[in-house]
Parts: sequence; C-alpha cells; structure tokens
Amino acid sequence: MAAISVGSLGSAWRLGLATDLANPKAVAFFGALFASLLPAGLSTAARAEVVLALLFMALTWLVAVAWTASTGRVAAAYQRGRRAIDAVTGGVLAGVGLALFPR
Repeated sequence: MAAISVGSLGSAWRLGLATDLANPKAVAFFGALFASLLPAGLSTAARAEVVLALLFMALTWLVAVAWTASTGRVAAAYQRGRRAIDAVTGGVLAGVGLALFPR
C-alpha cells in the first residue's frame, strides 16, 4: 500500500476534520447518545461541558492512535498482518450484522 502525502500538519488536520464531519454515522451515533443519556432538565452549560469532555476524550484517543500507528515498528507490523486483521475485523462485523438481522 502506498503512503498518502497530505502536505502540512494543517492540511492533514483539515482532511481529518472534513472526513469526520462528512460521516453521517458519527452524527447519528452522538445524536442518539445525547438524546437517550442526557437528563431532560440539564442546563445548557452542563450540556456544553459534556460535549467538551467528549471532544477532549475523542481528540486524546485519536492523537494517541495516530501517534502509535505512525511509528515504523507498528506500521510494519500492521503491513505484515493486514490481511489477517482485515479478515478478522470483517468477519466480526459481518457476524454482528447477522446477529442484528431480525429472524
């Protein structure tokens, strides 16, 4: 697999942001999560705190994953096991999909 060059750090950040914002699954997931788990009488300030906490946690996780995956050792290990990882992941997702299918 060829490496993709995105240029500067700012270009990479904008590409990642655009990718996330264009993902309707993320919007639906977080919308459903907020609608079902936040109490009805929660103040606007408290809702903003929850959103900021989630953004901070997501940013921290994604930076940690990107930093770890960008190291030569991890990237090389992934390249060696990519087919197996993709097959197992695809099988698990297909299994979850089949389990959710109404009988």
